[in-house]
Amino acid sequence: MFKAIGKYFRAVWYLMTFRVNKASETLRMNPGVISANYDRVIEEKRNRLTQYKDAVSAMIAQEESKKEKLKDLTAEIEKLEKLKGGAAAKAKRLVEKYNGDVNAVKADADYTKCQGAFKDFSSTLAEKQQRASELDEDLKNLVANVSGHKTQIQSLMRDLEKLQEEKHDAVADVMSASEEKEIADMMTGLSNDRTSEELR
Repeated sequence: MFKAIGKYFRAVWYLMTFRVNKASETLRMNPGVISANYDRVIEEKRNRLTQYKDAVSAMIAQEESKKEKLKDLTAEIEKLEKLKGGAAAKAKRLVEKYNGDVNAVKADADYTKCQGAFKDFSSTLAEKQQRASELDEDLKNLVANVSGHKTQIQSLMRDLEKLQEEKHDAVADVMSASEEKEIADMMTGLSNDRTSEELR
């Protein structure tokens, strides 16, 4: 008995599932439902594209910031090179002043100061040049990434436009198929029309 009840409920379940599937299939073929599904997908893609554009915009802002830092760093490097050159030139003049007397040159406080400044400028310059080199490399990578992302955005925008065109074509195709089916049904109904036989 329990097996029979189980079979009955299973049969009812299959019947309900079949009807729900048929109703779902009918709804999916409705032009309004198709249009709404396309609208939903287009909106989701548009939102993702907007998020992607925002992320790329942040990368572009970072690129501009790094360009500005590199420009400032380059100006500092040029200034340090001039200062370093000035310290070396002053030390050279002091050496010439004492006609190459090493002890007299080393005893001069200005020469010691110039030598210290030259070493300080040299080490600072080396650090700044290293930082500028790293920044330049980062900038090259960032520019390449941004360029790739811009190409990807253009491709996604084309896909979005294509999807919008496809929406109208799909809705028109479903409506045409529906109308063709109605016409075929009408023609079948006319050929099965028995009124002419009755009139005879």
